[in-house]
Amino acid sequence: MVESTNNTITVSAPSKVLISGGYLIIDPEYEGVVLATSARFRTSVRQTGGTEIRVKSEQFGLNVSYDLAGNGKHNDFIDKLVYFVTLLSPEMTGCEITLQGSNSFYSQRGNTDYFPSQLDKQPEFMVPVNPHAKTGLGSSAALTVSFIACFFHDKEYLHGLCQIANAYVQQKVGSGFDIAAALYGSIKYKRFTQVDAVKEIVTMLDSRVPPTRENLIKVAKATTICPTPV
Repeated sequence: MVESTNNTITVSAPSKVLISGGYLIIDPEYEGVVLATSARFRTSVRQTGGTEIRVKSEQFGLNVSYDLAGNGKHNDFIDKLVYFVTLLSPEMTGCEITLQGSNSFYSQRGNTDYFPSQLDKQPEFMVPVNPHAKTGLGSSAALTVSFIACFFHDKEYLHGLCQIANAYVQQKVGSGFDIAAALYGSIKYKRFTQVDAVKEIVTMLDSRVPPTRENLIKVAKATTICPTPV
């Protein structure tokens, strides 16, 4: 879901539940069914000009800044997403990035105000009791997709960019079904086959001797799939 005004774009991406496929979904020969759920991660980008990229989130106590080359050491996950975006956006200008995750991504155990019957009456984006106690709905994938999609909109390679970014921040190339569901919604999913090419890109990103933008887009295009909706 995309919303935009004159200087702000907001993208939200859904959570997921894998209904069928299990570990076989890692093999491109097999297909799985993934359902998107109502929990969403939302990223908003407001253009501010200047030379500072600021990332903030009241939920997660985050308020950090980077230069336009993505330099900054604050939160490994966010550091890598910012670097990835700046690498692909040589003409990027300053902006403010705001992150929000639905309550359902995080365990409510220990929340004295939590009652299942009253969940819909609570604020949509509460501060988690423990942001590391997650419910397994794919908050990392939803964050990655909403973040990347704020800056890149080309359907020819957006899915591939999100898969590469996810492999970079997670330091592994997974099945990718969570990224695909966060982008496409409920789908029949068959894994992409360009695993070695994605690993090579991640190795280059880790070394900070990055691939060229052209090479990165080429791999992203090859990795992009068009799954069947369900």
